[in-house]
Amino acid sequence: MSPVWLIVVLLAVVAVLLGVSAVSAFRRRSPVSGGLGLLVGLLVLALAGATGAAAWSLARYEALTRETLAAVIQVEPTGPSRFRADVEIPGGEVRRYELFGEQVWIDAQIVKWHPWANVIGLHTAYRLDRIGGRYRSVDDERTRPRSVEPLHDDDGFASDLYDWVGRQPWLHALVDAQYGSGSYLAADAAVRVEVRVSSSGLLMRAIPSDR
Repeated sequence: MSPVWLIVVLLAVVAVLLGVSAVSAFRRRSPVSGGLGLLVGLLVLALAGATGAAAWSLARYEALTRETLAAVIQVEPTGPSRFRADVEIPGGEVRRYELFGEQVWIDAQIVKWHPWANVIGLHTAYRLDRIGGRYRSVDDERTRPRSVEPLHDDDGFASDLYDWVGRQPWLHALVDAQYGSGSYLAADAAVRVEVRVSSSGLLMRAIPSDR
């Protein structure tokens, strides 16, 4: 439980105790003390409600803007329009790829839930699909060596999850969109890159050298 919710619970308990004290004062025929206690109790209860509403709004905002770290890529140039990409999946192995081009690109299959489903705990589902090299020039892309490699193994149900979700009518009320999302970043210099997935899709960020 977050500290904000602990404060809400504490305020609610204080409001209840003040209410009980006010009732006791009325029974002792002390209307001034009872009325004052009841008024303060109501004010504390209102404060608890306002704090709870703010905490709920913040939780929704965090759910809708959540980003998940999908991979870290270490890029090292190995020659003109060639580079090596070491892909590290959180909690998994590191895979090495030799690629052509001046940019590294990566794509994923995305299952995006409706915002209200994010609030109840369903966050954007994804599977990294491919990694490849990309040339800045369209002419180079057409004529020079190209490279693309899979980022996943064929592991049965997990590999088919993207298509499986699309075939389940009972999930359609929860699913906002199913789509492929890709992103790319310069790879003609050594760089360490974070690949993240959010409710808007896939993105890549260069990691500063001091991190």
